[in-house]
Amino acid sequence: MSSSKSRKWAIVSLSLYLISFALVLGAVLWGLFLVLGMSADTSDPHLVISLFITSAGVLVLYCLSMILGILSIIFGIIAAVKAENQTAKILTIVGFFVFGLLAIIGLSMIISQNKDAN
Repeated sequence: MSSSKSRKWAIVSLSLYLISFALVLGAVLWGLFLVLGMSADTSDPHLVISLFITSAGVLVLYCLSMILGILSIIFGIIAAVKAENQTAKILTIVGFFVFGLLAIIGLSMIISQNKDAN
């Protein structure tokens, strides 16, 4: 049995969504280390350079996670439009804009259903 197009789009969207979440979590932890580093003595020039590099890394992680999050939303909407199950469509679209867990549930339903709308 071949995979439907909606299933393929849903797998891509779900993986990008989870990677984006992991990057946001990493950026938050990296930012926490940045704040802890700023509370130290800032008169050391090596500390200032390392704080600059750390803050640039946090900014890069946030930008990368935002790009992946937007791509995940786009691919998820494509998967929802192509899917046959109305409940999965609603959960996916509402989940992306209201509560992320609903999007994960909707995409999982699309993956398990494996049927395209005609």
